[in-house]
Amino acid sequence: MKPKLVAPAGSLERLKAAVLYGAGAVYLGGARYGLRAGADNFNLAEITEGASFAHQHSAEVYVVLNAFLHDDDFEGLCDYCRALEEIGVDAVVVSDLGVMRAVKKSSNLPIFLSTQASCLNHAAAVLWRSLGVARVILGREVSIKEACTIKQKAHVALEMFVHGALCMGYAGHCHISTFSAGRDANRGGCIHACRFPYDIAAADEWFMERFFLSSKDLCGLSRIPELVAAGIDALKIEGRMKSVYYVAVTCRVYARALDLALAGRLGPEEIRGLEKDLVSIPHRDYCQGSLSRLAGKESLYFPDSDHASKSTHSFVGLVLKAEQDKVMVRLHAPLKTGDLLEILPFRGPLVKWPVGELFSLAGEPLEEGKQGTIVCLHPPSQAMPLRPNTVLRKPGLWCY
Repeated sequence: MKPKLVAPAGSLERLKAAVLYGAGAVYLGGARYGLRAGADNFNLAEITEGASFAHQHSAEVYVVLNAFLHDDDFEGLCDYCRALEEIGVDAVVVSDLGVMRAVKKSSNLPIFLSTQASCLNHAAAVLWRSLGVARVILGREVSIKEACTIKQKAHVALEMFVHGALCMGYAGHCHISTFSAGRDANRGGCIHACRFPYDIAAADEWFMERFFLSSKDLCGLSRIPELVAAGIDALKIEGRMKSVYYVAVTCRVYARALDLALAGRLGPEEIRGLEKDLVSIPHRDYCQGSLSRLAGKESLYFPDSDHASKSTHSFVGLVLKAEQDKVMVRLHAPLKTGDLLEILPFRGPLVKWPVGELFSLAGEPLEEGKQGTIVCLHPPSQAMPLRPNTVLRKPGLWCY
């Protein structure tokens, strides 16, 4: 059985990229009830459009209701669930038992248990299944071996994180943001304080700046064959706050890895090739988290410079429209004549695209297109159809 690749959708743009680049499902949040208050969350009209697009491409949409709510937070929740059911959302992701009760009371939406609920063993999974949970998203402290045991004993669908940022708080239960910024991470207000550099004062007043609460990023690419063999139903990419470039590349890589693994062809050489794309996006050093054994000190992140994240490429833009004589691109970074672009097709090998001439929408020649603007280019000389939502990037080391 091929696991479903589940990708983050922080906006409609990212939702479409995830689906087109290989995700079998996306997860997104509304304005309330989720754990990413700072994301470009969806209103009901956008969820409707996103669900329609995903379903047209045989993908599913999950809405996160995974915040731990106080009594005042429940206002409007039942009406919201009824609206999601009417839209045709495929499932909701829940942490809080009270939220679960409200979902069941007001709708027939399938319920997935959030990783925030810290399900780490088969006994807990059996209990959650008895309460109506259709899929358990395991805590990130669970290894593949343990997940295999849970799957065999609990007889419930399982989902595991395979890529993205890791949280130093147990199962994401963290209060640093609450104490340092007055924002409750368990109600959507996380400021990612564990990723900041801190000064440590020793007894002799010697100060040392360290990212001592920060973890490396998870990369489970080489573990894909084991995850498939374990019968894990869904593999999840973290990152509702990440860019459309991050979403496109991670979906493209892991979709390809799953295809190769199912064909028995995901060997060391193929993994090395796919890893080159994963270092093209902004990331911290990669680790395997707890997929093979409980994460230890090797997963701590200590950067060798002031830059917390590096990438081998920069995200340049997104194709908006492609015609026979011109391609319209919305720029996320400056672009000059003479630059060498790389086209990331939804499937297949990368394509080089030297930039010959640039034009404004009015047809005026440009030496440089500025970030945030829309420019026009002559189509690439290669005989390949460019499609809307195709990602363009430039080679070159970038730090963030």
